[in-house]
Amino acid sequence: VGILDTTPPTVNDFNSDKGTASLGETVRFSYSVSDAGGSGLKQVELWEGSDTDGDGEPNWPPGNTDYVDMHSVSGQSASGYFDHTLHEAGTFWYGIHVVDNAGNLNDETNSSTGGLPGVFGPVQINGVWEINVAIILVQTANHQHEPTRDKSYFESIAARLEDYYSEVSYGKVEIN
Repeated sequence: VGILDTTPPTVNDFNSDKGTASLGETVRFSYSVSDAGGSGLKQVELWEGSDTDGDGEPNWPPGNTDYVDMHSVSGQSASGYFDHTLHEAGTFWYGIHVVDNAGNLNDETNSSTGGLPGVFGPVQINGVWEINVAIILVQTANHQHEPTRDKSYFESIAARLEDYYSEVSYGKVEIN
């Protein structure tokens, strides 16, 4: 006679090593999961969602096997990590599902156990292009029709561009 297990496993921790990554860069997602129901752990899945309907919240793939990576696990507790490489720019959310051998499932919000022992996501990652932008003002001493721009002007432009590009620099060249 097998063990009747109706207790969902739990996510004890889920996090990433960064919140922004350049395309082609790897993000490490660490996890810790456990099962107190008796059947033991079976697998941990990494899921990726994006905002497909414009509400600012993640939309997750509809299928139960549409995860981006999966680890087989066993025993009553397991810890590990997923290394995932970003291939698109944009905002993405990541979460995990933990499944036990009886088919009970839980996620990074511990939705099957009322948010206990804690809510650990989803984790938001911003994928950015690795592009270096240089802003250069060329000003001649004889052309006074354009106002002289000071350093703060370029710093403000650089600050706005840093939201979209990984490295921004600025400089000024004077020609007499």
